[in-house]
Amino acid sequence: MLIAQHGVDAWVLCLPETESDAHAVFRGLDWRFRGALARAVYSGELSPKSGVVSLLPYTRAVSNTGPETFRILTLGVKDRSSVTRAELSLLRKNIQGLGLKTFGISAGDFGWTLAEAKTHFPEKSACIVE
Repeated sequence: MLIAQHGVDAWVLCLPETESDAHAVFRGLDWRFRGALARAVYSGELSPKSGVVSLLPYTRAVSNTGPETFRILTLGVKDRSSVTRAELSLLRKNIQGLGLKTFGISAGDFGWTLAEAKTHFPEKSACIVE
């Protein structure tokens, strides 16, 4: 599961305008964060509008280590099966602007294979999982 990998500054999720049902990655993280992601989408804090990048910091207790803050960065796209260069460009600008040294992406969340995801994010700062 994405959340188990703590070696990133933020995890990036794809939020398509065209889908009414959330992707498995979104549902899994939303369950871990006790519905915070779904509430944020419902309230407009996270937007599926194409090109909109949103940041949701979420603090929760983790085992015996106490509270830990996780950052979820979302990219609104028109369609998961055809994420555009313009949408990815806006995501990259936000990643740089936030000063994220590492970020994580699920290839499947973006509708890509692992190889395709690595062509979109070849830099070492991207932690790509299937």
